[in-house]
Amino acid sequence: ELIHGQTLALAAVSNIGGNDLAEALAGDVQRLILGTMETKQYNNVAVSAEEEVRNKSLVCKKAVLCLLRLYRTNPDCLQADDWMKRLARLLEDRDLGVVTSVMSLLLGLASSNPPFFEPLVPYVISILNRLVVTRSCSADYLYYRTPCPWLQVKCLRLLQYYKMPAEKTQAELLNEVLGNILIKTEVSESQNKSNADHSVLFEAINLVINYASDAASYLKDQVCTLLGRFIAVKDPNIRYLGLDAMTRMAKLDGAEVVQMHQSTVLESLKDIDISVRKRALNLLYVLTDRSNAVIIVSDLLTHLAEADSAMKEDIVVKIAILAEKFATDLHWYVNTMVQVLQVAGDFVAEAVWYRVVQIVINNSSIHEYAAEKMLATIERKHTHDNVVALSLIHISEPTRQA
Repeated sequence: ELIHGQTLALAAVSNIGGNDLAEALAGDVQRLILGTMETKQYNNVAVSAEEEVRNKSLVCKKAVLCLLRLYRTNPDCLQADDWMKRLARLLEDRDLGVVTSVMSLLLGLASSNPPFFEPLVPYVISILNRLVVTRSCSADYLYYRTPCPWLQVKCLRLLQYYKMPAEKTQAELLNEVLGNILIKTEVSESQNKSNADHSVLFEAINLVINYASDAASYLKDQVCTLLGRFIAVKDPNIRYLGLDAMTRMAKLDGAEVVQMHQSTVLESLKDIDISVRKRALNLLYVLTDRSNAVIIVSDLLTHLAEADSAMKEDIVVKIAILAEKFATDLHWYVNTMVQVLQVAGDFVAEAVWYRVVQIVINNSSIHEYAAEKMLATIERKHTHDNVVALSLIHISEPTRQA
């Protein structure tokens, strides 16, 4: 009954929260956690040693999560300096439930001051090695044959606050863990197992991307292969996450590493989900360089005519920036921007078309061609007001300078 009373009280404090409770009870909660870390006998002599361990673990889990809740309410209620060694001991607990709760607390503390908790990285790598490589996990924490995926996710998220370990043994252990996750994880058709496995996979992918040049080349190759598969699946959530991760990978490692998936990304612009379309557009923008700029801008122009109003303005801006940045021929640049104005005149901001004016004015070699092009454009039956305004400036400015 004592145990039940303690756990109910901790749950109530966690749910109520508030600054007053944090100030009044944080010390008691911390002492309760410390008490579970010591050898403790309960008043009930009928309790077996095994039950006692379970009871201590139960109280510890509830108390750690309660402390996290109080810390989020009032960070001053807990002195991080006092908890470094305590967290290290708790991370070595045999009960994975306790370790999972402690990882939640560690994530909360580390998010405020990552460098301070870096000494705990080896403990986290050891947990991952235990779950992923040796697969040492009680049956209670196996989820569709995956050892404690929620704990794996927490560990991988914590490691994203830090660089690749400098110590060789730790780096090798971590590479082995990541290799096992990326290469050996087999996603099932079962929705529950699929969700769990993808959660672990994406956190491992994020960690490899975060390490950038420090990550092993074979891991980066595997990440690129997996992301190429993810952005082509039917599930919109996985496509979204795949496109987002691939965008970050391209920003850190260069556009070349993801350009092989260019056609798949272009197809994603037609997705029914607007959030997926926006991620695809952002990725196309990042993976564009001089080698593929003409093709991508041409494809974006084609898509611009079919895009809904929620996407048009963003596509216009992306085309304008890419056309200017990678233009090797100003004739191509002028033609491209004229097409943009014809297709999406209402969605072309003044700053965009006036930038075209500046570029033409500052390059005398294109004056005559631009004037002829704009004159031919406004002679058409249906012409947007922005095209007319641009044409008048194009034709008048070079003439006035001459």
